[in-house]
Amino acid sequence: MNITMCMIMKDVLPIQDMVFSALKSCEFSNFIIGIDSRSTKETYEIVEKYGFSHFDFTFVNFADARNQVLERCKTDWVFFIDSDETITNHRLEQIKLMMNMQNSNAYAIARKHWTTMEMRELVFDMAVKPDYQCRLFNRNYGKYIGAVHEGITISHKILLPQTVWIDHYNFAIRTKEDWERINKVYKELNTK
Repeated sequence: MNITMCMIMKDVLPIQDMVFSALKSCEFSNFIIGIDSRSTKETYEIVEKYGFSHFDFTFVNFADARNQVLERCKTDWVFFIDSDETITNHRLEQIKLMMNMQNSNAYAIARKHWTTMEMRELVFDMAVKPDYQCRLFNRNYGKYIGAVHEGITISHKILLPQTVWIDHYNFAIRTKEDWERINKVYKELNTK
């Protein structure tokens, strides 16, 4: 099955080499990254270092950015992952096997959150239990909606078991000040 790995990003994170190395080892058919046009030169350099296809976009909101990536995909199936997340090839292969056994246009995958002790008290619920995100879907059946914490318009999603997951490192690389700044931006986007 051909699956394109999709991502939107703005600026390089301290863990970017680790994230891109892990993704590069996965057997995706293609990789495409939308880069926020306000990003640093280093963002383009690291994307090109790993040989990922990329394009610039002007940020309006998260759904718009993701939909721009979808429009550039050549495969029907897409796997969206954030720039602070990884998945192993072993887990990707498990997902493909499960897809062959279940018939759906969309699959929700657990995210396990890695955190520091400083951030743990702020995000305790998320740190101790995974949340499910619809990240793998047939792009012919849905689009993204919502300015922040965007979702897919596909109504029927199959939850994959917690034996396969995405590792999410956002809380492991952020400080409380970062978190407050990010939440302020999210609130502003939600009011537009």
